[in-house]
Amino acid sequence: MNRKLKMKYLGRLSSLLLLFLFGMMSPLAAQNAFHYVDEDGVLRSPDGEEVTYFGVNYSTPFAHSYRALKLLGEDHKAAIDQDVYHFARLGLDAFRIHLWDTEISDSLGNLIPNEHLDLFDYMLAKLEERNIKVILTPLTFYNNAYPDGATPTDGFANYISKGEAPRNEEFYPVIKNYLDQFLNHKNPYTGKTYREDPNIIAMEIINEPSHWGDEQAITDFINEMADHVRDTGWEKPIFYNIAQNPSVVDAVMRAEVDGLTFQWYPGGLVGGETQHQNYMPYVHDYPIPFRDGAGFSGKAMMVYEFDAADTRHTYAYPMMARSFREAGFQWATQFAYDPVPIAPHNSDYPTHFLNLAYSPKRALSMMIASEVFHQVDRRQTFDSFLADTVFGDFRLSHSQNLAELNSGEKFYYTNHTESEPSSPSNLRHIAGAGSSPVVKYRGTGVYFLDKLEEGVWRLEVYPDAVPVSDPFAKPNFSKEVTHILWGEREMEINLPDLGSDFSVSGLNDGNAQLTAAEEGLFKVNPGTYLLTHSSKKNSRPEAETTIGKQNIGLNEFYAPEANTYEQPVVTHQPEKNLLAGEPASIKATVLGVGEREVRVIAAPYGRQGGSFPMEEMKPGIYAAELPADFLTQGQLNYWITIGEEEEQITFPGGHPGYPWAWDYYHEEMWSVPVLPAEAPVQVFSATEDAAELDFAFSPWSSDYQRSLGFDQNTGESYVRVFADSLEGTPDIPGLSVYVGGYLKDRTGESFQTLSLKISGATAARQQLTVVVTDRRGIPYATGIEVTAQTETITLKKEDFEPGKMVLLPRPYPTFLPYWFEPEADGPLDVSEAEIVQVFLNPADNEDLIGKAAGFHMDGIWLHKNE
Repeated sequence: MNRKLKMKYLGRLSSLLLLFLFGMMSPLAAQNAFHYVDEDGVLRSPDGEEVTYFGVNYSTPFAHSYRALKLLGEDHKAAIDQDVYHFARLGLDAFRIHLWDTEISDSLGNLIPNEHLDLFDYMLAKLEERNIKVILTPLTFYNNAYPDGATPTDGFANYISKGEAPRNEEFYPVIKNYLDQFLNHKNPYTGKTYREDPNIIAMEIINEPSHWGDEQAITDFINEMADHVRDTGWEKPIFYNIAQNPSVVDAVMRAEVDGLTFQWYPGGLVGGETQHQNYMPYVHDYPIPFRDGAGFSGKAMMVYEFDAADTRHTYAYPMMARSFREAGFQWATQFAYDPVPIAPHNSDYPTHFLNLAYSPKRALSMMIASEVFHQVDRRQTFDSFLADTVFGDFRLSHSQNLAELNSGEKFYYTNHTESEPSSPSNLRHIAGAGSSPVVKYRGTGVYFLDKLEEGVWRLEVYPDAVPVSDPFAKPNFSKEVTHILWGEREMEINLPDLGSDFSVSGLNDGNAQLTAAEEGLFKVNPGTYLLTHSSKKNSRPEAETTIGKQNIGLNEFYAPEANTYEQPVVTHQPEKNLLAGEPASIKATVLGVGEREVRVIAAPYGRQGGSFPMEEMKPGIYAAELPADFLTQGQLNYWITIGEEEEQITFPGGHPGYPWAWDYYHEEMWSVPVLPAEAPVQVFSATEDAAELDFAFSPWSSDYQRSLGFDQNTGESYVRVFADSLEGTPDIPGLSVYVGGYLKDRTGESFQTLSLKISGATAARQQLTVVVTDRRGIPYATGIEVTAQTETITLKKEDFEPGKMVLLPRPYPTFLPYWFEPEADGPLDVSEAEIVQVFLNPADNEDLIGKAAGFHMDGIWLHKNE
């Protein structure tokens, strides 16, 4: 707690007692018993050291996670054991959770000892064993419904809502009773109450409180709750959420609490599908517009939850960690880690997806982000936005989907990398996915190498993780997003102190593998191994040996079992288009085929078809190469078959039979247009792509509208963006479309112009802005004028100048910037287009303020010729 609050607390003691205490206090006794916040707003350990903690939220004891594990017949405590080990394996040292008070209380606020509370206590003990610090948020006022529906509970949240709790003093005794019993509850697994437990370093009173209106009443409520917490005997820092209700930040800053809590979802959340755009513009900065307000200084800063929701970009977490440190945060916990039994379905919070086994590259991204958070100084400043960036020992790249830590002792990477370790002889820890100059590996799971002594290393290898569906789409327990494969894979390790003929011996239970590398090459199954130089074959560490401050056991290993298959599984997404006269690669995820042959059966429209073998490129990922002379202008229809003649299974559909057999009656097939080499590429069609649009306004909280319409003369569809009354507010009528999917396999082609088929939605002349953002995340803008007459407007690359784009989907919290305007490096290259935005800026149409305005957009094309 800060000095002001500490003195308020001490003032409750008599002056004689204070004199006695200070007179008898030795230097050792003067040390704080718990973490505290100093007068400058710095969170410090009991011995006075400034601290930083980085980790996750996780909810196996509660709500959907609890119900889902029970439904699937899983052991909750076993899941906690596995997941907490994985937290430790990733180097995480922070845990936060908002408790579902409705599941552990009755209507009067009494704490109910039940399975939820027992599992929570068990989890706290396991976290303490791994030296993972905890911040608790005891109040939510939620039911336990999300996402699959509520179950009956006795808790006071059945009649006390988050919005009404601060406004009705009649509820205060119930809330206080709950807080008192909760904080003084003794954990049977640690023997300590939450109030006494030094591993629980702080608390946040309410998860995402709902405040509006009388600011003094808000301040009074916060102070009353904080005072009551201190009256229970709590001597640790107390935090309160400030980001959830930006309109009343002054009321929160005036409150007598020790710290403020924030969240961050840079590109929104619950989008229902994977976002692909360059995420760097969203995560390069976390500005706090009210940080100079009275009462802000002197308070510690905590990120209670964050995520790069709906993305698979592995550089996002490390860049967010950098931005957090630049803003001054000392604690950050991602929301939320998926319990391993339900991670294959991503059912808990489908907009999030994090699990070491099932989303291995994202997990490594969190590991690197933790290093960023611990290594970057609080309030350290950085250069302006760069799409791919290097800072300290870190490298982040959108183009390679790569995050990398390359220090003297640590070499971590989330994807294939060509980077040489900065000091191979000093390496002590390696963590990777894919291959590097140190480790060559064909599998798709992650691996860890930890040096135990000279010439002796511990290797930990995880099974292959193969994506089979979009993890951010709607979940279902009959649908999985990732499959797990166990199998023997080749690995090659090049470490100076190991040599090239080191021995490999299994460590984890049931792993009896014993082999020797030849020229650094050996075969390995998932598990943990001891690697020893040929001169140290008899060197074996004690079984009790642990690694790092998280106490990773020498023999420890947890990984989910492999998927099994009664029938093959094929998932495939056709390309947006192919080019006539150019070779093409057809890629698919193919599982459960054993040794059976996999082929693409293709038929260009109006021409004789062909059959092409698919080769396994990496576990579960197959590709077939179609020659240039096979692809002619028109449409390509194709299938994927598994097995030999007379025993084939054909996809899509998984139907028995061969697509060209006389009795194969299934009409399902994949189709892709094959375009002439010089043809324009349509990157947006109102008919095909309207569902992919993001809008620069919220239709449920503004007067702006969006809809799909049809031209009364041609019947062609268009997207309509309309304002009954154009306002000069921050939100503007506009839209954004990701076009990178049409160009991702067309690198090297030169596009010169962009055209839009567009019209005004009223008779008035309107000035619109067109923004093209390239793959680096740099926006370029130009203006166009539209009328009610539909026309195709062609824009040359020279028409565009460095500009600004709207960050869409919108970030959360809502006080984060609306516009992104970096410094541009060179002119626009239309071939590098990734996002196109069109908007009607009120600042450019002042004569239309208060009047109807808007536009209709039919399509967008890129052209090779001017």
